[in-house]
Amino acid sequence: QIALCLRRKTMESKVQVKESSFIAPSEATPTKVLWLSPLDLLQATNGHTPMVYLYRAKADGTAFFDMARIKEALAKALVAFYPLAGRLGVDENGRIEIICNSEGVLFVVADSDLTADDFDFKPSPELGRIFVPRIEPSSIIMGIQVTLLKCGSAVLGTAIHHAAGDGLSAFNFIQTWSAFSGNAAAAAAEQHPCHDRDLLRPRSPPVVHPDALSVLFPEVAFSKQREPTAAAAFTISKDQVAALRRRCGGASAFCAVSALVWQCACAARRLPPGTRVRLVFPAEVRRKLRPPLPDRYFGNAVVRLGVARHVTASESSLASIAGHIAGAIAKVDDELVRSAIDYLELAELKKGSGVPETSTDLRVTSWVGRGSGGMPETDLRITSWLGMPVNDVDFGWGKPQVMSRADSVCAGSVYLMEDAGDEGVAVRMLLGMEAANMDTFERIVSSKRCHLEGLVHVEVLEHLKELLFVMNCEGLSINLMNVGVKGQIALCLRRKTMESKVQVKESSFIAPSEATPTKVLWLSPLDLLQATNGHTPMVYLYRAKADGAAFFDMARIKEALAKALVAFYPLAGRLGVDENGRIEIICNSEGVLFVVADSDLTADDFDFKPSPELGRIFVPRIEPSSIIMGIQVTLLKCGSAVLGTAIHHAAGDGLSAFNFIQTWLGVARHVTASNFSSPAALASVAGHIASAIAKVDDELVRSAIDYLELAELRRKGISIMAPETTADHLRVTSWVGRGSGGMPETDLRITSWLGMPVNDVDFGWGKPQVMSRADSVGTGSVYLMEDAGEAARAASPCACSWAWRLPTWTRLSACFMQTLRRKAARLQLDASSGRQNALQCPLYIFFFENLIRGFLRKLEHIILENE
Repeated sequence: QIALCLRRKTMESKVQVKESSFIAPSEATPTKVLWLSPLDLLQATNGHTPMVYLYRAKADGTAFFDMARIKEALAKALVAFYPLAGRLGVDENGRIEIICNSEGVLFVVADSDLTADDFDFKPSPELGRIFVPRIEPSSIIMGIQVTLLKCGSAVLGTAIHHAAGDGLSAFNFIQTWSAFSGNAAAAAAEQHPCHDRDLLRPRSPPVVHPDALSVLFPEVAFSKQREPTAAAAFTISKDQVAALRRRCGGASAFCAVSALVWQCACAARRLPPGTRVRLVFPAEVRRKLRPPLPDRYFGNAVVRLGVARHVTASESSLASIAGHIAGAIAKVDDELVRSAIDYLELAELKKGSGVPETSTDLRVTSWVGRGSGGMPETDLRITSWLGMPVNDVDFGWGKPQVMSRADSVCAGSVYLMEDAGDEGVAVRMLLGMEAANMDTFERIVSSKRCHLEGLVHVEVLEHLKELLFVMNCEGLSINLMNVGVKGQIALCLRRKTMESKVQVKESSFIAPSEATPTKVLWLSPLDLLQATNGHTPMVYLYRAKADGAAFFDMARIKEALAKALVAFYPLAGRLGVDENGRIEIICNSEGVLFVVADSDLTADDFDFKPSPELGRIFVPRIEPSSIIMGIQVTLLKCGSAVLGTAIHHAAGDGLSAFNFIQTWLGVARHVTASNFSSPAALASVAGHIASAIAKVDDELVRSAIDYLELAELRRKGISIMAPETTADHLRVTSWVGRGSGGMPETDLRITSWLGMPVNDVDFGWGKPQVMSRADSVGTGSVYLMEDAGEAARAASPCACSWAWRLPTWTRLSACFMQTLRRKAARLQLDASSGRQNALQCPLYIFFFENLIRGFLRKLEHIILENE
């Protein structure tokens, strides 16, 4: 706290005020007292709204923030918006009013030794203290400060009292002011604002419709004690907004984005099923009245609406939530607005008469107060500036790079606006959230945005998975923990250096060479089970031939790839989700990502053991991850080449992937690819592994498919006959999750690629010297494949021992498992003897080394016996 306080004081001290004055209208304006409507009084308690705009200086030397020009434009704009140059006052009954006396707007000029990079421009009180003028006395309606930064940029800070007008009114004034600076003639021709606030006078006598209070002024209890709050800014792209609106049945951008934020907030806050949650938001009513208010009405023309629902075990769909919000907006008509005005007027009269307030009156006062704390975790407040000229503030040197509030945003408050960088199509949100929940909220929002682009990792229940699992570090990180800080730094620097030595020369998409079916491919439960594993990265190392034969002819490879995709067309499609959130493949022939790179590295720089480093260097980065397949060819300095592939597991298993690779290379060699069949079913063999394999039949497979389908239905909250237990849920979720760590020491997982054309990947210049996975292999994971250096794998005719007659992978698995059990038992004895602390030290790694050595000794013994 002391450090932050000192930093704040230091930064404030680096801003020096050079000038402070009042700018009055350039022409005579009406001198009168402006009566404020009940909607104005409702907002008056919010005080001044601080905003900041960041402008970057242009490199062309154009005049930048000419103070004389800005002041002249401000004086001209105030002629039409003269209430802003007045002062706040109160009448004999204590009712707030605006005294239009042309005393002027506070205008401050400052400079600073700070730069734009010293700030992230997220909502914070620090921005307000540095870049927004201090309003003294508070009867001043508007203040402006221009701060010139050391880097050449400038920050415009404004503070307009909410009694003067709502967000649309304020932004219309700022836009008019900037227009006078850039094009005075065009600004003068604009329609003048309407200051007739009698249009929102209460009826006589006031009448409140009985149904109005069901959606108006929801009671919100602000906590007096402020919880630690974090602020963040997110942007939802144009394409994401379009996809979100489609998911919400064509709802407006406000309803769709609000539904997304509300759903994510409930998930991040981990609210239990049955909790009643509420969303409150202001609704602009200029066109809801009969007759409508003028478009340029200057004042507060918003009413507060509320929507409530209950959290369910399976969260409501976005379309359903957006429908609730749209339903509340649809209720806003002339009668509801007039009832709101009359209701507020009655509350104001009761307050002035000295009659004690009732709980109904608190419904108003508790909502409008900002308070010093936040809202309860069951509530969310969203303020929309969508459709307003938020970023259309160009004084002649470009639009602002950043626009933001300049005060703290309490937990549960959200502001929506059009993104300055996307021509008003993308949506930018400023959000305050409990600090303890912000990381989870960011992760869930990121996951949801990914789903909108077709990302299909099943992360809807990400916050629940965190409660079920305690993830370890990935394999690489475990090794780093045992080599100390210096080792971590050295490995990190080596990784960055090696990645920087790979230069991408070409990136394109290869589509099928002929027309292919355009359809949506339904995925089976077995596909969905594997879909959470994402893309499987693989690398193949090829050595250049000494005979000078053509080596990795890119045109030839691309042509062969396009031809192979005709038959394997789903790989050229994209992943998506249907209206129920089920993953599917959209066969649209958009193509496979194909990257060509070269590098100063050599093959000897790598041992080609599975590692994330191989993936980062030799496998293309899949963005967006709705792309099903990516390929990268990296030409090394030594003349070798590395082929990296990444195929999403939702598209197929290992055999499917290797069959595609073989077909592709067969076309490249101008030969007809062989049709490879699946490995023959294993006969009855000794041991638990063989007996388990023998149990696999049609009924068991169908049962597995049905079980996974039931799990998918349960996840969606669909009622089914079979009861779900915790064990049922964990049996599925704990198996499919890759996680970032390994399995417990009592478990082992073996994946066999034996019998698959793993190394039969010859494009015409020989088979790969090395083939390997290109990611980390967690502890307890084993992959078996045929050796790339052997031409064939003929079955040995030995019959001396039962073990030697077992299929190869079954023998090795049984041997490995037996050794593992012995080591685990010994480890358990050590733990019971009080030596379990050995697991907490770097010697932990030696357990695995000794396990491998013991396995190899056992394997050697078996071979010697059979010889």
